[in-house]
Amino acid sequence: MKRLHLLGPGNCFVEFGAGRGKLSHWLDIALQDAQDVHFLLVERASTRFKVDGKHRKSYFERLQVDIQHLCLSKVPLLVEENLSLIGIGKHLCGAATDLALRCLVDTYVNSRAEEKEGSVTKRIKIDCPGQKHSKCAAENWSPIAGIVIALCCHHRCEWRHYVGQDFFTRVGLGPIEFNFFKRMTSWATCGMRERRTKTSRSGIQNKGQRNIDEHDQDNINTDCSLDSLQGLLTMDERKQIGHLCKLLIDHGRIEYLQRRGYEAELQRYTDSSVSLENVLLTAVPSQSSLSSITT
Repeated sequence: MKRLHLLGPGNCFVEFGAGRGKLSHWLDIALQDAQDVHFLLVERASTRFKVDGKHRKSYFERLQVDIQHLCLSKVPLLVEENLSLIGIGKHLCGAATDLALRCLVDTYVNSRAEEKEGSVTKRIKIDCPGQKHSKCAAENWSPIAGIVIALCCHHRCEWRHYVGQDFFTRVGLGPIEFNFFKRMTSWATCGMRERRTKTSRSGIQNKGQRNIDEHDQDNINTDCSLDSLQGLLTMDERKQIGHLCKLLIDHGRIEYLQRRGYEAELQRYTDSSVSLENVLLTAVPSQSSLSSITT
């Protein structure tokens, strides 16, 4: 996030699938003394933990709502304040990632576009006389400053919510193939079962292992071995296929963001020995898209 220049003042961080809110908590610490920082923690369950009371300097608000029903443009804070949003999520399971991307890139951006069209023009006349429209507006407003989401649980993706449908269709694939691919993504994390078995035998369980058990229990037990493929594919071959299926689904997400004017990429944020779910999706507005906002 530091490399993407997303740790500055004047932003609103929206944590999707916030749960305990630990991600926002540590991000708040990383921001140190940054001014005018806000956090919106989105979680459909009624959740509040003692860590919530530790936030004294920054603005923290919990929104109890399902992501698919969230309209950020109606959140009072975002109506009153002219803030750029940064969407974040730690292990945002399957379809929740697609719902979060739609919430940010489609619903919020589109709802703010018409509203900002008039106000940007007015601000240019007052604050930036004689300057070009695109330059001034790019300096003053960008609806989504960035997206940083740790991906996981691809087997929980749903075609109806998947943002990469156009990509699949273009390469001759559809919902039937998608359902096969999403099932096979669990092969990439079959190693979790091996680690969990060894750990349970030894009677030792660290925090990372507890996170696997709590967050991805059904992934461990899903399609790691199919009777019809016994003897045909080795464990390593299944893992490789699983990784390719995950990459295919994620590529559709990347294209979705790129077609909407974002520089998007996938990167590994930790070693596979720490977590097999170690891929991060990041996106920031491209310079061309920032300029096009004002034209």
